Amino acid sequence: MHYYLGPAPLRSGGLTKYVEDLMEAEKLNGDTCLQLYPLKLTSNKRIHISKTRDSKVYQLVNAYPLPLTGGIKTPEDFWGGDVDVSGIRQFLKHIAVDIIHIHTLMGLPIEFLQLAKQLGLKIVYTTHDYFGLSPVPDFFDAQLGRSFAYEQVDSQLAFWQRLGSQSSSTMKLRVFQLPIYVQLKKIAHFISQFRSNEQPGNDNKMVNETVTIDTEFRKLFEHYRAMFRMVDVFHFNSRVSQGVFLQNMPELKDQKYMVIPITNSNIRKRNLKQPNKLVESQNIRVGYLGRFTPAKGVYELVEMFKKASNSTIELHLFGDASRHNFNVKNVYNEGAYISSELTNILDNLDVVVVPSIWEETFGFVPIECVTNGVPVLLSRHVGAEMLFTDDYQGKYSSQGELLKKLNALDRNFIKQLRETMAIQIPQMLDVQQAYRL
Repeated sequence: MHYYLGPAPLRSGGLTKYVEDLMEAEKLNGDTCLQLYPLKLTSNKRIHISKTRDSKVYQLVNAYPLPLTGGIKTPEDFWGGDVDVSGIRQFLKHIAVDIIHIHTLMGLPIEFLQLAKQLGLKIVYTTHDYFGLSPVPDFFDAQLGRSFAYEQVDSQLAFWQRLGSQSSSTMKLRVFQLPIYVQLKKIAHFISQFRSNEQPGNDNKMVNETVTIDTEFRKLFEHYRAMFRMVDVFHFNSRVSQGVFLQNMPELKDQKYMVIPITNSNIRKRNLKQPNKLVESQNIRVGYLGRFTPAKGVYELVEMFKKASNSTIELHLFGDASRHNFNVKNVYNEGAYISSELTNILDNLDVVVVPSIWEETFGFVPIECVTNGVPVLLSRHVGAEMLFTDDYQGKYSSQGELLKKLNALDRNFIKQLRETMAIQIPQMLDVQQAYRL
């Protein structure tokens, strides 16, 4: 059984796509797959599991709030609630599964894991993000423009508290659990097209490490770590996510784990015998694919284009619905796109930059580019960089190194990247190696 945030169109993004594709592959493999996700609120507020019209799909009703963005304002609302322990025990006995595959801790009561352990069920956890170790999935403070994944405990708790002071109330977070959320999301997406994003400030201020930490934040911090300790097998989807988890919880080194890259059904290697030709008279078209969020490094990328002395490069930004104008020569906001348009977009790009500055657990963009014949320049913060060989010249470790590569971008450099960008494409059912541990 898979526990995740829910199917499309209720949820979107890499986690949703991966889980849906994995379940489909497991069904084709002859496995029985059930799914459980948090949705629906009732007046009695008791956390319980209910059936749906589909006999293989269940809902976690009155789950804990889902802080999909921002942080946690009131930590006491995220644990210690009224849980139908007897009902969940009967549910787990009834479904008679061998493995419970957890894809997020959001919404999940610790009692669910405790009961699974009591019944001898194997618990596998895939590290799609860092929620639980962090109050935000990306372990990143957007206002300060920095990751806090490797801070000491008290410093991290200061971030928890700081982010919490700016986050939505529990009541607002509850909207994510309503069946009408799909319609609300469409309205919000429509409105966002008419809003110009402002670049966040980055004053590089340090969090005051002597701040008094609310005991409720400390309790929640320890609560999530107790949940992680109940996992039997960790599926780290990259060496980046492995490093963050083991640094924050060294005791996990004594548990079973595997590093297995992930994929999705959209990634299919094309016939690339005749890659796109670079026309001498044209500028080199550099692409960025993703939202305009600070953790993605898009603002730093634009700054590098401001500083670049290479007059032959132009940056085309795809993936954000806003009409943000960066007011930089040769930087173009091309707007959002749908997945069916990706191949055509890549056909018209010479190279793509993946500039993440958070410790990105994996990232599908590098694989999507390479399988479409487009080389990438990628930050070593991106988990998918492990798929490339050590001698691949597209990796970089600092903004200065990225600037040097942008200034060096010419047709010969791109040709060299193309010749060395071969990767071993992950297979969907590779994760079942973790099931067998």
